[in-house]
Amino acid sequence: MFYLNWQLTAASLIVGPLIVLIIRTFSKRLRAMSRAEQAAMGDLNHVLEESIGCHRVVKVFGGQEYEAGRLERAVNKVRKFNMKMSVAASANVPLTQIVGSFAVAGIIYFITLQATRDQTTIGGFIAFLGALLMLLAPLKRLTGVSATLQRGSPPPRRCSR
Repeated sequence: MFYLNWQLTAASLIVGPLIVLIIRTFSKRLRAMSRAEQAAMGDLNHVLEESIGCHRVVKVFGGQEYEAGRLERAVNKVRKFNMKMSVAASANVPLTQIVGSFAVAGIIYFITLQATRDQTTIGGFIAFLGALLMLLAPLKRLTGVSATLQRGSPPPRRCSR
């Protein structure tokens, strides 16, 4: 792209920091949701372990409704965090695509200005636009991978001194 038109390439790279900012913001949110979901899953496992391990005590004292309520609250907590993570992950890609679309619109505007001044040709315009549009698909995949990576990230290690 630098070879085709260095001015338009520089203009298109201005969008990069904005896309990085969007990805970073959503990554922080996804990481926090992932940690909260892991804690909720641990609570759910704890409730299940107690209910299954102490099923005789629960039966003897008639605590089935109490244990069912505990299990329902734990499952709903996990579901709530899963829904929040899904919303945050699904909003990441469209936002970056919107920013990319505005960048493409701006590039088309600037290239038409260059064409009116006879600074570029139709072939140069098509070649540059093709190169620019070929970058959008990898960018979309990259932002989608970010959500998957944040979901599987381990909690931070704490130093004990």
